[in-house]
Amino acid sequence: MTNSGRTLRAIVMTATVVLALPVANPAARWAMRATAVTQIPLCDGLTIVTSVNNAAGDFESIKRVTRVDSARVDIAYSAEVPRPDGGVEHLAQVRSVRRSDLRDAHLYHWNFSGDREIPGSTAIGVSTAVLDDLRNAGQTELSVPAGVEPGVLTGPLLRVEPTAVPYDVIVNDERTTLSAIHARGRLGRWEFWILDDPADPLALQWTLGGTGVRLTVVRIAFPIDRPSEKIARTLATGGRAVVYGIYFDFGSDHLKPESDVVLAEIAGVLEAHPAWSLAIEGHTDNIGGESYNLDLSRRRAAAVKRALADRYHVDSGRLRADGFGASRPKDTNETLAGRARNRRVELVKVG
Repeated sequence: MTNSGRTLRAIVMTATVVLALPVANPAARWAMRATAVTQIPLCDGLTIVTSVNNAAGDFESIKRVTRVDSARVDIAYSAEVPRPDGGVEHLAQVRSVRRSDLRDAHLYHWNFSGDREIPGSTAIGVSTAVLDDLRNAGQTELSVPAGVEPGVLTGPLLRVEPTAVPYDVIVNDERTTLSAIHARGRLGRWEFWILDDPADPLALQWTLGGTGVRLTVVRIAFPIDRPSEKIARTLATGGRAVVYGIYFDFGSDHLKPESDVVLAEIAGVLEAHPAWSLAIEGHTDNIGGESYNLDLSRRRAAAVKRALADRYHVDSGRLRADGFGASRPKDTNETLAGRARNRRVELVKVG
């Protein structure tokens, strides 16, 4: 393992064990524990999952950093956006952002449906210069795309609180509290929560009034040293591990390619512990009917089992799959972030 790999592992300061027992107030249980993370490294493999709600239902977009060098950062974007007619629009795009723009640009161009490179802009967060302005002067000027209309909107962005505020998000499958700068602009119609880290000031959440656009980051993952060992420790100590890095197409049991990393980690756990067997549990939010969610969760759990057996040569006799729909929530279903936390796969050590 390289020095950079050891550094990434050191970023995670503590570990938690997640118990999946039903409770009357899952949000209260969620608030009882937190993991401290000092920063989110801008590195190959950094994955940012955002949740969006529209009239056809929640959907998630995945932004994955595929290359980082001294000149630029490449980011792959994918999403399945539900349409009112019941269909799904499949989106895939690659953006390349210049290092110089990550330092100095004042255009945050969140849109991934256009040019591969948009000079003078950032893509998954603001620039270091924008964050420095908010930190030191309490305000900055920011430009963003004008929604579905051509051109950009420009205006002042003012810091709200004098100190950083907490922002809860899943980081590497653990509930984590990050430090964020909260800012508003354009007569209060813009609102941002920006990661308080000059090296990687991610846009964690924002609303752009007048454009109809809102973004909420619900999960972040980045490579750590020996990830299979982390899953194994959680299973050994608590008997259960929550896994958020398995992704499916919208309303489907089809596994997205971004799931391969975690599937390989699970296979590594079983290879390292030949006496273990695992139950794979699928869980959903409460959007849709009870029978629909129960069937979807069972099909998704079965898809994970099938992938482990067929693609990673895990003995299927060591695996069983079941789904529980929305019956075992970990968080509230009243918010985008809460519903995203309820959509998950859990592993249970049964042998």
